[in-house]
Parts: sequence; C-alpha cells; structure tokens
Amino acid sequence: MASDANVERLMRDLARERSAAANESKKIGPARSRAAQAASEAARASSDSTRRMKEQTRDRYEREANRAETNRAAHEVKAAKIEADLNKERLAVQKQRDRDQSAALARLRRETDQRAQQFRAAQWAPVAGSPVTRGANHSSDVFLSHASEDKDEIARPLRDLLEERGVSVWFDEVRIQPGASNRRAIETGLAGCRFGLVLLTSHFFVKQWTQAELNGLWGRQMGERDGEGLILPVWHKVSLEEVRQHAPSLADLQALNTSIYGLEEIADRVAAIVM
Repeated sequence: MASDANVERLMRDLARERSAAANESKKIGPARSRAAQAASEAARASSDSTRRMKEQTRDRYEREANRAETNRAAHEVKAAKIEADLNKERLAVQKQRDRDQSAALARLRRETDQRAQQFRAAQWAPVAGSPVTRGANHSSDVFLSHASEDKDEIARPLRDLLEERGVSVWFDEVRIQPGASNRRAIETGLAGCRFGLVLLTSHFFVKQWTQAELNGLWGRQMGERDGEGLILPVWHKVSLEEVRQHAPSLADLQALNTSIYGLEEIADRVAAIVM
C-alpha cells in the first residue's frame, strides 16, 4: 500500500546508492593515473626485475579501476530501479491523497446539504390562521405530484400514511377514472388542492407530466394572493446540487429529506400543516 513512509524509505535507498556510485567514481581516476604512471616506469626500467614489478603495480591499479567502474555501474543500476519505484510510489500517494480529498469534499457537501435540509425542515410548522384552509372549493388537502417510477418506493406508502392521519390525497391512480382525460383530471386536481406535495427524485426531473404538474402548482403559488407555502417539497435520494440544476426555483423552498426523516415523520409534519 502506498504511503509517505515508503516514499521516505525509497528516498533514503536512492541517496545511499547514488552516494556509493559517487564514491566508486572517485576511485577510478586515481587508479587509472597510477596505472599509467607504473606503465611509464616499467618502460623506462633498466632491469627486468624492476620492469616486472612496475608491470605488476600497473596491473593492480587497472584491476582496481575496473572494479570501481563495475561497482559504480551496479550502484547506478540499483539507483535507477529505486528511482523508478520512487516515482511510482509518489504517484500512488498523490492519487490516494486526491481520492481522500475528493471523499472529504463529498462528505462536506453531504453534511452541508443535510444541515441545510435540517434547517429548512425545522421551519416546517402549521401557520396559524393560514389562508389555505379547508373549504368547499378544495377537493383534496394534498395533490401528490410524483413520477410513476417512484410509486412503489415512496409515493403509495406516503399516500397511505397521510390518509391514515386524515389527510385527503389527490393520487392519480385513484382519482383518474378509466376512460377519463388525464390532462383534465390532473388540471382539476391541481386547481382543487390546498397544497402540492412534490416528491423530488431523479425520475421526477426528467418526466414531462411531473414538470407540467410543477408548473401548475408554481403558477398557483405565484399567482394567488394566499399561494405562498402551497408547494411542499420532499427530497428523495437527491442532493441540493441536483435540485439547483433541475429545479432551481425549488432549491430555496423549505423541504423534508428522506435521508434525514422517515416517511412516518414526514407524514406527521405534512399532516400538521394541512390539518
């Protein structure tokens, strides 16, 4: 496993091999010089015994120079291998640091999103004297806007929990009768609800029907005198960045997040508002 300790060890090994190569290199010049001097003296020797002695001295220094060259080359080969390993280790360490930094930034973004959602959720409370009250003009307390792909996982369970708490829910598979116009039924549901409970998911952002429902709810919220607070967003497996990207107008609305609250608690909070 890549680590700073491995990098430091390889740096020490590299420095040791380079130092050893330099020391061997220092031996070569003097040995060659002495060998040359002995060869010159052998050529000028006046007796055979002196000549043989000088030739032996020459050979000894040449062997010493050759041995130093061989040792230097061996240390340089080791240094090259260690340097290659060191570069790989440094790259691995840097990649690990990048991964750790990316993970830390991701955790920070999640924590920031979670704190923002907790802050928004804390502001969800029934408004005394709210103008959005029950009356003859309202066919349902809540219009549950959702993508069909999310029915089984969250939409139906949340609908059931809300109805257990006495909240009337406009739910397409119940309110749209066979043979009826989907568009007209949805428009009637949007016009007759007191609140629009919008389940924001990755599927919600790419569906045309959900976008049309959101447009209808947003038009009511912006156009009616008592429309403020009509849209109640619930985030499910989406981040603040995703909401800002696909539905920036909803990113700043108070919302509940299923990563923080269970469906039971979300149903309790919605019921407290609409009842």
